[in-house]
Amino acid sequence: MRHWLDCAAGPEHRKAIRRHWERERRSYGRYRAFRQIAPYPGGGTFWSIPYAVVFCESRGEWGAYNPSGAAGPYQLMPEWAAPFPADSWAEKMETHRAAADLWAGGAGAGNWACA
Repeated sequence: MRHWLDCAAGPEHRKAIRRHWERERRSYGRYRAFRQIAPYPGGGTFWSIPYAVVFCESRGEWGAYNPSGAAGPYQLMPEWAAPFPADSWAEKMETHRAAADLWAGGAGAGNWACA
């Protein structure tokens, strides 16, 4: 019985397939981690707090800034340890985690004026 990766294209093709699988596996892992902390849909993506609050606070803009110091889509204050501006995937995940921790399943809704 031939191994299912033994194809006529040769070893370079098999290496390319393996690289593709690894990229897909990492991408899925990142998406799964994101969805665990961002369950609320809205605006074409998912958020750590209900989208109605995000929309009211910043319209979902990552570059939103308030003169009071609140920044990002969740309008988090600097003392809440969220990076601003959040340019990389890791920085955006930190922002989502900070918002999820503050939201605490709805118990922390008082941290947002729009909630």
